[in-house]
Amino acid sequence: MAGDTLFVFILIGVASLLFASGRVRLDMVAPGVLLMVVAAVLGSVTSSTAVVAILIPVTLTLSREARLPASRLLLPMSFAALISGMMTLIGTTPNLVVAAELADPVAAAEPVAAADPAAAAEPEPAEPVPVCAAASCGASTNAITIIKLRIGLLT
Repeated sequence: MAGDTLFVFILIGVASLLFASGRVRLDMVAPGVLLMVVAAVLGSVTSSTAVVAILIPVTLTLSREARLPASRLLLPMSFAALISGMMTLIGTTPNLVVAAELADPVAAAEPVAAADPAAAAEPEPAEPVPVCAAASCGASTNAITIIKLRIGLLT
């Protein structure tokens, strides 16, 4: 058996033991699972931020009616919305960018490499930037002098 399959069976076993022991009840789990499914479906086709913003009032109402702490529902709902963005191309913008690059036969033939941190550390030579142009320096100095005269700092 592959490691992933074994992990899933272990999780199912732990969940069934928790349900059998009575420490976890279906009325505690059902609202969270329902909310996560709704967030995942909506998050796969729309912005995850918008989905979370839309579902926050629903989650708070559901937690009040189920007499559960809101934190037990808010965090799983936001995780489901964020992770579901990776399910479809339109879920998140990076999915579209990567798909467009992979669709290009020239770009797809080149290996995908990580960014080179050394290249980012090397500064490009730039022309020196003057502190201020002659006209603007004179104008600001004159303006400061006028303000000081009006306040009475200069006589």
